Amino acid sequence: FDMFVTGRPVDAKEAFQIGLIKEITAKEDLLPKTMAFAKKLTKGPALAYRNMKKLMFESMYKDFETFMAAEKIYLGQCSSSEDFKEGITAFLEKRPADFKGK
Repeated sequence: FDMFVTGRPVDAKEAFQIGLIKEITAKEDLLPKTMAFAKKLTKGPALAYRNMKKLMFESMYKDFETFMAAEKIYLGQCSSSEDFKEGITAFLEKRPADFKGK
């Protein structure tokens, strides 16, 4: 809370301890690890990622009821998508999903 209201900076060690970041890496490993993570994201369900991002942003500016209504809409979009069907099928077939962003 104090970082939010005071703008107090934190170093990497503290950010890791409080769960703000997932890992601490050496400077020379930062770009390769970042690129590997970005590549992993590109293989994921783009529509779900997009809707999660929208919901996180909207949650800051809307009341709870409006937020929940938006979540219901986005959940409907995701659950009727080709990627959703592919994710379920891949899970049942015990194979990696091949998401297309549709």
